[in-house]
Amino acid sequence: GDMAWSAEGDYLFYVLRDEETLLPHKVFRHKVGTSQDTDELVYEEKDTTFYLSVGNTRSMEFIELSISSTTSSETRLIKSNNPTSSPEIFYKREKDHLYSVDHDPASDRFLIESNWNATNFRLLEVNLIDSKVKENWKEIIPHREAVLLQAVIPFPKHLVVMERENGLKKLRILDKESLNSRTVNFNDPSYTAYLASNPEYDVDRFYFGYSSMRTPDSLFSVKLDTGRKRLLKEAEVKGIFSSSDYKVERKFIAARDGTQVPVSLVYRRDRYLKNKNIQNSLITIIPMLNKTGFYTNNRYSNHFLKNYDINRNYPIKYYINTMISRIIGDYDIIIDHHEGYKYHVSDKGSIGSTLSPVNFDKKLLEKILNKLNKHINDKGKKFVFNTRLKYPVGSLRNFIIEKFPK
Repeated sequence: GDMAWSAEGDYLFYVLRDEETLLPHKVFRHKVGTSQDTDELVYEEKDTTFYLSVGNTRSMEFIELSISSTTSSETRLIKSNNPTSSPEIFYKREKDHLYSVDHDPASDRFLIESNWNATNFRLLEVNLIDSKVKENWKEIIPHREAVLLQAVIPFPKHLVVMERENGLKKLRILDKESLNSRTVNFNDPSYTAYLASNPEYDVDRFYFGYSSMRTPDSLFSVKLDTGRKRLLKEAEVKGIFSSSDYKVERKFIAARDGTQVPVSLVYRRDRYLKNKNIQNSLITIIPMLNKTGFYTNNRYSNHFLKNYDINRNYPIKYYINTMISRIIGDYDIIIDHHEGYKYHVSDKGSIGSTLSPVNFDKKLLEKILNKLNKHINDKGKKFVFNTRLKYPVGSLRNFIIEKFPK
């Protein structure tokens, strides 16, 4: 579990969990070389909605007790060179206020990440003596409506800032003296990044993790003064693989309510079809509607009318087929298993499983059709072109159930 050491290494601080709830609720101080029976209780959290942890600040000058719930938090500190002293409250907990601190000894201050008047958090500073009065806190990075402040790591001459904007995490190196910042560049427009373990304060670099749809999980170091990255380790991908064979793109697609939704794409560069891109396409998955027809291997439904043929009565108001067409809206391709397994084997007049091109290039669709049928051995399940039907037909549900059986 969590633990921390005194400056001389003669005292160990650790957390004890409640035997019934397993919540961490007590911090004890153990003197090295003595029996655990003589350990002293340093702090006990009696509010069961709060979690308790203990650790050293990165400067190693303080032992930090972090007490937090979903909407509130509190920090208490003990000087590492005075381990037998009582923990001192940095700032008393209050409703709907979350904050965390880190010691920045080179600037003789504490950094505070706080949501005080800042839904997306902001960065402030204060010395320990003045920390108990919130009005003494001075702002360094203000609150921004479109940017979430997630973490700040201090170093002697720099701050490393992790933020989230447009759904992506970003890393900045902030020069303490000039407040100029340098952004760490990533190789792909869509990715996952995180701050790795950075336990040391007085160093000239920091570490972060990175991965994308074409890049295995990787660990990098970054020089604080230049921002230069160095790859230290990358997860092994078995078989023949080269990330340069693939390209990642990130697009924003407008939803029906106008909201811009980010979409990440990855494809092999050598398989990319120029001038055949699908722009603003819509894929709609319809859940199984005609259960009766599916389980009896026919296309009839008892949901609305007895023996109602869902393939024959289009477009009649309020019938299944009409409603399906309205749900689909604009489409490029309809994949349809509307007649049940092998139905058209026994009924030669049926067209069976179909691909219906609407706003789509026919030559490209032929390639898709060939790919699909290559892996279907049963002739009764192969796809054909729908050239006879004007409207989308069937409940479009067999394909879903065949793909994801119970």
